[in-house]
Amino acid sequence: MAVRHLLLAVAVGTGAATLSLTQAAPAERPAAAFDYKLPREIHFTGNLSCASAACHAGADAGRPGGEYAAWVHGDPHSRAYEALFKQASRRMVERLHADRPGKPVPAHQSERCLSCHAPEASHDSTSVRGVGCESCHGPAEKYLTVHYQHEFKALTRHEKAERYGLYPAKDLAFRVTLCASCHVGNAGRDVDHALLAAGHPRLAFEYTGYHHNPRYQRHWRETAYGPDFDARGWEIGQIACAKSAAELLAARAGSPDRPWPELAESSCFACHKDLSGWLKARAGSARKPGSLSWGTWYFSALDLGAGDDTLRGEVRKVAERMENTPGDRTEIAARAGRLAKRLSGRLRELQDAADADSLARPYDGKQLAARYDTVVRHALMARDWDGLTQHYLGAAAIYYAWALAPGVRDPRPRAPLGQLGESLRFPKGYNSPHGADPDRLLELFRKLRPESGEHP
Repeated sequence: MAVRHLLLAVAVGTGAATLSLTQAAPAERPAAAFDYKLPREIHFTGNLSCASAACHAGADAGRPGGEYAAWVHGDPHSRAYEALFKQASRRMVERLHADRPGKPVPAHQSERCLSCHAPEASHDSTSVRGVGCESCHGPAEKYLTVHYQHEFKALTRHEKAERYGLYPAKDLAFRVTLCASCHVGNAGRDVDHALLAAGHPRLAFEYTGYHHNPRYQRHWRETAYGPDFDARGWEIGQIACAKSAAELLAARAGSPDRPWPELAESSCFACHKDLSGWLKARAGSARKPGSLSWGTWYFSALDLGAGDDTLRGEVRKVAERMENTPGDRTEIAARAGRLAKRLSGRLRELQDAADADSLARPYDGKQLAARYDTVVRHALMARDWDGLTQHYLGAAAIYYAWALAPGVRDPRPRAPLGQLGESLRFPKGYNSPHGADPDRLLELFRKLRPESGEHP
């Protein structure tokens, strides 16, 4: 198995989000998570404004000037709007409105669906084609005619963002937060349990896994980071997605008109599993009867990059409240809000370190080996499929960066890591780890440890 394909072996987090299929006000445009003050009143110009032969549609995909071709032919985001016309989307609408009077709003006309499947169309663009250029780079009204000029290119990220509205996509923390606004959700983009039960794919997003998905063709090259990009991307992605998840929890718990408890916050496979038991009895896996496992996807590997015991303590406090159902939703909302703020601070720290060091002093083989071994050891404490999969994705991302590190010929653990990826796949026809053997998965993780003696 090729090194880069290790990150592809588990199909998670590739579904774009929709929401409750009722009419609602358009979701607010993604705001900066940190210290970018984006201008508000800027209009979208449409995907085709980027598609002239002299600009981003003047070459084949994979070459400079071929960005538009890569998006059209190799990026699932370009087909996000088309998904709203499919039979699966029609079935979701029917199921959600089965016991309601009146004619339901079709998915392709629902503002809440459009807010993720066609964000530009949900505002003021006449171009309705998926998640387009301006969804990720910002509405182009101000920067369209100047972004190719030398004077503009000389500006800092902040200046480009705050004067012209060009999203700072080279800022990994901003980028992953923008991805998470749909792939994790937020107050205006909520894939709740009702929508999941109607048939929407679960949102289990991990940035580096998506980054290397074989169905996703990147239209850019990473020039702002060194060979340790994937390791830093995983670290930053863990914090960014956890921050978004904490903000979503705060919004859910803090809105008294929303159902509570919101089952989408809990581990899917704690309930949806084989009666024989996906996790056999082992230390740390038992739950109090009547409790719901919380945070198994976005928080299971968080403390590896959490940075301080105070932040870890905030996570534990939220988990305790969430797993003692039904819990005081007001207190939970407050705690989740505090957790999100702490995560925001940690995210800025990681991004500042990446900006300062990834090109000048990238992680070397020794540093990456230490991170890899920490992830592998920590995986042995995971309680469920979510936790094991997050740790696998972390190990694969670090391994990929490790293989690119200067002076490193071939990191040792490729064979069992590839086997792990295959073992974590959902069987054909299932959206769950049907038939997975936890003992087998844990044994593969043990083989990744340095004392195992395993070699590629």
